[in-house]
Amino acid sequence: MFLFYIKNISFAIGLKSIVFTKNLVKISKYPGLRPPLLTFYFYDEKVIPIYNLGYFFNENSLEFKDLIFIGNEEKTIALVADDMDVADNYEYVKCDDVSNLSFIEKNKLLVFNGRKHLIIDENKLLNAKELHIKG
Repeated sequence: MFLFYIKNISFAIGLKSIVFTKNLVKISKYPGLRPPLLTFYFYDEKVIPIYNLGYFFNENSLEFKDLIFIGNEEKTIALVADDMDVADNYEYVKCDDVSNLSFIEKNKLLVFNGRKHLIIDENKLLNAKELHIKG
């Protein structure tokens, strides 16, 4: 499990580590894709889906600073969110072996160190309307 915090909202995802980050100038939405899927990125002979986490806060969000690739041995996905700054606005906590995780809602919400995390199922991101929240 991998935890990260953006704009005071906490997320959890089952992929285990950051593969790499890439600084972006601008990214374009591929037409016809359902939010939060934005577009695709070709890297290391793989097509990697890019998801807009900023969509959970602002449906029209399309300006990004960083592209974060998270993955495991089998799968890599990329996440972007608007107005993110590596030093200040988000934090990653790798917690593969953490014992004090508790689940409030099965498959939707967990608690770690007293903080609630929205669970992102990387297998269901294409149908992520149930995760949509307004900040």
